[in-house]
Amino acid sequence: MTAPCFLVIPLDARPVCHSAVVDLARLTGVQVFLPPADLLGKLKTPADLPAIRQWMERILRQHPIQAAIVSLDLLSYGGLIPSRIGEESNEDLIRELEKGLAILKDVPKLYGFSSILRVPTYNNSEEEPDYWAEWGEVLSRFSQNLHKKNILMQNWRSLEWQEEHPPKEIIKDFVIRRERNHWHNLRLLQLLQQKRLAHLVFCEDDRGEYGLNVYEADTLRARVETLELTDFAHVQTGADEVAHTLLIRALEESLQDSLSVFVKSAQSLHVVAKFDGQPLKHVIYQRIKATASKSTLKLEDADVVLILHAPHYRMGDHGEGSQADTTMNDAYETLALTTEVVAQGKAVVLVDVAYANGADPLLLKAIKDEPDVLPQLAGYAAWNTPGNSVGSGLAMGLGYVYAQKYNVGSGSRHRKTLATRLLDDGVYQSHVRHIWRLSQRPLNQVHLTDALLRHGQWILNTLGLGNKRIDARFPCDRTFECAIEFLR
Repeated sequence: MTAPCFLVIPLDARPVCHSAVVDLARLTGVQVFLPPADLLGKLKTPADLPAIRQWMERILRQHPIQAAIVSLDLLSYGGLIPSRIGEESNEDLIRELEKGLAILKDVPKLYGFSSILRVPTYNNSEEEPDYWAEWGEVLSRFSQNLHKKNILMQNWRSLEWQEEHPPKEIIKDFVIRRERNHWHNLRLLQLLQQKRLAHLVFCEDDRGEYGLNVYEADTLRARVETLELTDFAHVQTGADEVAHTLLIRALEESLQDSLSVFVKSAQSLHVVAKFDGQPLKHVIYQRIKATASKSTLKLEDADVVLILHAPHYRMGDHGEGSQADTTMNDAYETLALTTEVVAQGKAVVLVDVAYANGADPLLLKAIKDEPDVLPQLAGYAAWNTPGNSVGSGLAMGLGYVYAQKYNVGSGSRHRKTLATRLLDDGVYQSHVRHIWRLSQRPLNQVHLTDALLRHGQWILNTLGLGNKRIDARFPCDRTFECAIEFLR
């Protein structure tokens, strides 16, 4: 197989959006080009759009790009977080977007994704407008009440407040931002109608049961159906993993080869996923659709088997310190199921969604006790939201199968990708990060690397990477995420 050649414009420079996509491409044998991370901004600092456009022009001159996977948030706003805080007008956004799309006009297939502005439920302005530090919880309830009472956003003044509310200028700013974001997404549907995009994904970032973001997502979903575009667009929860799933979609459509996925869980598929606001089974099938793969009800027909480690009724969250209702028996049952399917010669992806924001420590203990299955996994994920984990884990498993089927990629790349996810999702997110926050230690790169190796050397040893050196750092100068790199 001649390796497909893709260009990717990610949401931003965070490792899960940038280096993890590079890892996935290497695993599948795809030749992929992403802008240098230093052009993509950091948190509230937007990307350098003129420099990125220059980079795109150079890549397109030098390489035969077959498909592009593009964050339309980045081309328009400069990134995911800038889309929440910027002051651009509608005209400014479209002008920037059209500059980027003009450069990509001759790319055979363009896969785009765009976020629906989220409504966090807490007082924290790290990724939101400054007033979210004081009024975030109140604005979230305001958003939910408008939706529950079926009051259109432009009629917000008719809502009777039951609590102290923000100054009217803050409410107006909140509403204006939402209207701008929704207008932008409707404009993207027009691009799809004009066949300037091959596929379009609308991302519900941090969804609950109610809220203006839920209403807007339903509106977009209905619009897609009315325009008879359901084969070319869909709405799903999650955002950070969408470049992963669209890369696999581009690969499947480039090769004209769609793989089948079988889903199995030792626990419940009906638990409502934190930050996805819907049952786990819906989250999974959204991701299968996103990759353009097919679900199957027969294990023997599957190219990839997705095994879900889930709670019975209650999902935990390492971010807030809440516990999942899993037991050690559940962990061993998940591992036994994984071992059984691996023994049947199937490519198995193990996705741990017992907790949001990291792995289930009980499942990690079970794997450490019985490590033989680890090198045989096609994929693993347990990070951030359940949708993030399912989407990236499934993409990794599908990519692994393509690498095997077309004899591309390498075993070393696969083991390093597995190790990175286990060290990050498992060791860091569910253990080291908590210790770091409690101790309030400074963000020291050497100490972080030492901590990961102290608690995770067994992972490297199990995967035959015990002699490899790693380097870890805090790329966004905060403890929420870390970057892990294998040194040559």
